[in-house]
Amino acid sequence: MTQRWSIFCDTNSISGKGHISRMLVLAEKLKKKKKIVFITSSLKNRFCKDITNAGYNIYEIEKMKFKKNYMTIIDGYFFSKKHIDIVKNGSKFTLQILDYGSKFYKTNYIISYDKLFKNPGIIGEGLRYSIINSNFENKKYIKKKT
Repeated sequence: MTQRWSIFCDTNSISGKGHISRMLVLAEKLKKKKKIVFITSSLKNRFCKDITNAGYNIYEIEKMKFKKNYMTIIDGYFFSKKHIDIVKNGSKFTLQILDYGSKFYKTNYIISYDKLFKNPGIIGEGLRYSIINSNFENKKYIKKKT
């Protein structure tokens, strides 16, 4: 049986589109071996259409009947404690993408771009763990001057 993974992504336009873009790239890589669904705080948020256009199901967290997820990836800034608790209770494991200045939600695992953030759950730290457009995945270098 294929593991079900969910992505709880910030679709709020205040956050911009970076979280959505990053998670869509990740979902494309994971969907070969995992069943991927997206979760959002509101289906009325402006970036939800990008997720459905990419071919993924997206559910509003308040209306979602959770099947037990193996892993939920949390990427965003504006989540309530109630929503984080729902995600944690509906998942065996949680992983947070911890951007600069974002709130730490006490997840099982963390990917942090901030090398100064110390936590025993960190599985990756620094810019080499940033997830960007898959068109760049085969590049061996980053230009020093852009």
